[in-house]
Amino acid sequence: MRLGGIEAGGTKFVCLVASDSGEVIEETRFPTTFPDETIARTIACFSQFTAAGGVLDAIGIASFGPIELRTADPGFGYIVSTPKAGWSFTDLVGP
Repeated sequence: MRLGGIEAGGTKFVCLVASDSGEVIEETRFPTTFPDETIARTIACFSQFTAAGGVLDAIGIASFGPIELRTADPGFGYIVSTPKAGWSFTDLVGP
């Protein structure tokens, strides 16, 4: 299996692809800026991997928050009220 991971931190994002045995295949780090820019860069990391023929079986996200975790809530996956400027009510999981 190939697993994607996102560490969405207040100062930096880390995106990686690893095997289910823990071998890191790819890793990219970049500053957390505005939501649209940062999320687009995150998507690009995984798109490059899949465009080269890689397959992702799942992606896990660890993020600053709080994040709406109730799957039945319409805001599931959104960063709700947060002190990180510009990030309140950002859909992190959807994209």
